[in-house]
Amino acid sequence: MNSREVVKLEDVWAYYDSTLVLKGVNLSLTAGRFLGIIGPNGGGKTTLLKVILGLIKPSRGQVRVLGQTPERSRKFAGYVAQHNLFDRAFPINVEEVVLMGRYRSRGLLRRYSREDRSEVSRVLERVGLPDFKDRQIGSLSGGEQQRVFIARALVSEPAILLLDEPTASIALDMQVEFYELLEKLKAQMAIILVSHDVSAVSVHVDEVACLNHRLFYHGSPDGLSAEELARTYDSPVHVIAHSDLPHRESKDQ
Repeated sequence: MNSREVVKLEDVWAYYDSTLVLKGVNLSLTAGRFLGIIGPNGGGKTTLLKVILGLIKPSRGQVRVLGQTPERSRKFAGYVAQHNLFDRAFPINVEEVVLMGRYRSRGLLRRYSREDRSEVSRVLERVGLPDFKDRQIGSLSGGEQQRVFIARALVSEPAILLLDEPTASIALDMQVEFYELLEKLKAQMAIILVSHDVSAVSVHVDEVACLNHRLFYHGSPDGLSAEELARTYDSPVHVIAHSDLPHRESKDQ
């Protein structure tokens, strides 16, 4: 197993606007590992991703990504944001969307090369959309669009993939297939996924982190207890059935 450390946070404190969001967070992730981050709304999950990307600078503590500062290592990170807002009628096809991920190596004003387009075809094959490059992005389902956005992140050949609520727009019956895709991708990179779906995280990831401003748990999903979830969500929890997966929910919504 590749034990190279990809992400390391030590005693990280960070503000979003003027609000303290992260408090003394310590976190480490090695190559080839799939980490799921869960926690309540406003608990700092998206802020943590932005700290790793160097988009938010901590007020205290140290962050290293691939042994460098987040700003210097950002070019090696692929990022899929929580909301990809666009005009569904805008005439742009899948190939053009994915090519946007190559701008860092080509620059915005340079024409895309045959190599760039070949790489787009390769990543579309990886995400299971080999024949979609000429399809208009707005005509695709939510799950297909998310695969396109992941392809856009992959086309820059990242060492780490960051995903913020990627299954929010994916139908439940397609989510298992989506997680199977991520399972294949982790052979080439580390993956960090933010999710509200405790059941999916518990089943599919290698490690889970429970975050509510502070990190309440980081380890194997098998070791995650209802008590630790209750501390994270500051509310009692119980287990219910959710499709074919176990699902933990807060009693107080």
